[in-house]
Parts: sequence; C-alpha cells; structure tokens
Amino acid sequence: LDEVIATGILTSTKTPNQRTGFFPTPERLAVDLADRLVITARDFVLEPSAGTGALVKEILARGAACLAVEYDAVRAHLITGTPHSCDCALRVHTGDFMEVTRDSIQAAEGRLPNITLMNPPFLKVGLGDHIDHVRHAFELLTPSGRLGAVMPASVKFRQDKRHAAFRTWVYAHAGVIEDLPEDAFKESGTGAQTVFVMVSK
Repeated sequence: LDEVIATGILTSTKTPNQRTGFFPTPERLAVDLADRLVITARDFVLEPSAGTGALVKEILARGAACLAVEYDAVRAHLITGTPHSCDCALRVHTGDFMEVTRDSIQAAEGRLPNITLMNPPFLKVGLGDHIDHVRHAFELLTPSGRLGAVMPASVKFRQDKRHAAFRTWVYAHAGVIEDLPEDAFKESGTGAQTVFVMVSK
C-alpha cells in the first residue's frame, strides 16, 4: 500500500527496476533540473542515486565536478562511461548512499559538495527511501549548499507524521515543492506523479 501511495501506480508484474523504485531521469527533464540549480564549472555536485548517469551527464556537461553514488554495481559501472572533461571530473562510488559520511567525502575529495542534484529511489533501497536520502544528502553539503531532488508527489499530501515533518523541514530551509509535468517519466515506463524539491542551507 505504501508503494502505491508513493508512486501513484499499481503494477501486477514488476521489473527489477520497479522493485527498487528506480525510474531513470529522461534526458529532457535532466537538462531542466540542472538548469534550475544553475550548475556551473565552479561547483562540486553530489548525485547520490546516480542510476545510469542521466543527471551525471548534465552535471558534467556544465563543467562541474561530480561525485556519483549508486547502490547497484551494474549501473555504477555504466556511469563510468559518462562523457566528461577530464578524469578528475567524475568519481563513482558503489554502495549504500546512507553509509556515505561527511568524513568519507572530505577524506576522498578534500572538500564537500556545494550542490546536490538527485532522483532518489521512491521505495526503500538498502537503509533508506526518498525522504531518508534527501535529508542525508542535505547534511553532506557545505554550509552554503543547495539541493534539488525529484520526489513522488505524495510528499505534498500524505498526512502521517513523517511526511508532515518533511514538509516542515523543507519550508524551514527556504524550500519549495514544485510539480513536475504529469508525463515527466513517461519514457521511463511509469506514470508516477512527481515533484521537484529545492532547499538551501
């Protein structure tokens, strides 16, 4: 039931991607989201749920450095083939994003990301779901960082304590929850209704 509420869809036979809540970001939408965050060559961007690299491609196209995290080893390997300007522009980490820490990023990269652009899993994968991933990604940013995340539209209307607390948190950080087009993920094989959440430190 929680899955149906989160995604707005019911499927009788699920693909492996649907079972993990993975819906790749269509190219046109990836361009739009990267534009909304005004990513430039001066930025170090975290993509915590990198999938097959759709958002990573747009981050690198703007000249920014990118740390991509992907739970699935096969998809993580595909990201390494994403075109980028130099070998140091892209780092790919395979594993559960919820286990990534500020210290581990600082030790590996010598700095923390100032932007996060993400399309987290809509269902629980490993240690967390979309709300857990967004809250954790925000904690990994620099003090002046900003975050943009695709999320299921249910974060706007679910009335349980967890979702109500999430909305309160978003608005406390000068955040907005904007509707994405109804067919935003049609080419990814889902009619799930989505929003784009933006918050700033």
